[in-house]
Amino acid sequence: MNQPCYHISIAPEQGAPWALIAGDPGRVPAIAAYLDNPAPLGQNREYTSWVGTLAGQRVLVMSHGIGGPSTAICVEELAQCGVHTLIRVGTCGGMQQQVLAGDLVAATGAIRAEGTSREYLPVEFPAVADVQVVQALLTAANAAGRRIHAGVVQCKDSFYGQHQSQMARVDRGRLSGIRNGIRHPVYCGGGQTDASGLPAAHAVEPGAPSRRAAGRAGDGHRRRGAHGGGGTAAVD
Repeated sequence: MNQPCYHISIAPEQGAPWALIAGDPGRVPAIAAYLDNPAPLGQNREYTSWVGTLAGQRVLVMSHGIGGPSTAICVEELAQCGVHTLIRVGTCGGMQQQVLAGDLVAATGAIRAEGTSREYLPVEFPAVADVQVVQALLTAANAAGRRIHAGVVQCKDSFYGQHQSQMARVDRGRLSGIRNGIRHPVYCGGGQTDASGLPAAHAVEPGAPSRRAAGRAGDGHRRRGAHGGGGTAAVD
């Protein structure tokens, strides 16, 4: 057997032409249960993989974690294992009133409001889904009697950044620190609070010791929104 891919921990000969990917590792066994002869294949970090068959074809199911960077690693290494067609399965919240709980959304393209894809192509290059795959999804959903919408999705890096949070009420210029190349507020010392209700703080230089850190900005999270005729859903 060849050496497994570094992150997803499966070797090229364990691959398949087709793959279903999802963010949450806990969803992988549930998705694989729809295949014939499902079996666990590998697990490393956020990448949990199962394999099965459908209509006589070998199919992989794998989790990719949260965000564009980990998803890109998953897709890159699956391609090294022979995968040529991927369908990402996830949950979403509606952005239009006609998108109801339980509805399906088939993405026809994406607004690239994130950073990962810019490492591959300039932002002006459109991210468009394969027409035949989208049509197959629409046909299958209609045949199953499921309500489905087709439209453009929006990919974003920050889950909480699109909503006003406590962090938005803090003077970021006054409370800025650097961690792993990501600028975020750092709260230090003192029991006093400012007008926002958060602990009063002072700026901490990168690498400087802090006696007490009361909070920090969370890691980025990708969200996508689908737009069918102006906007359909936001996808986690």
